[in-house]
Amino acid sequence: MSELVPITPIEYQGKRNRIVRYFGYKLTDFDAETLISVMKKIDTKLAPKIWQESGMTFYEYPDKPLIIIKERDFYPMKEVLNTFDKKQVRQQASILLRILKDNNLAGYKKRTAIQRWKFVPGKYREESKEKT
Repeated sequence: MSELVPITPIEYQGKRNRIVRYFGYKLTDFDAETLISVMKKIDTKLAPKIWQESGMTFYEYPDKPLIIIKERDFYPMKEVLNTFDKKQVRQQASILLRILKDNNLAGYKKRTAIQRWKFVPGKYREESKEKT
């Protein structure tokens, strides 16, 4: 198995230029069978692949990043970060976290912030103001 990289679940709300960060999330101890029963209750277009291996729970929605739950934390494999954008992986982890919370398998505090589209270093700020 490839190296696992810890990831923070973040929801990106594109049209409103906002991000939702999940602080201090706590996952209960559950197995793949519990997650499968939770997903059967949810009306999804496609069924995700869920399995357990070596004490880790694997969750993969079709054409989305693979998320691994290990020791009550979210991890993608390093290859997943090479295939998908980090933003997509964080979004997928946030979706899974919200599903778990709705079924009393997780808890969190969330904070919404306005997303800044790009950072302009100080020495270039005056130039960019003049161009607009």
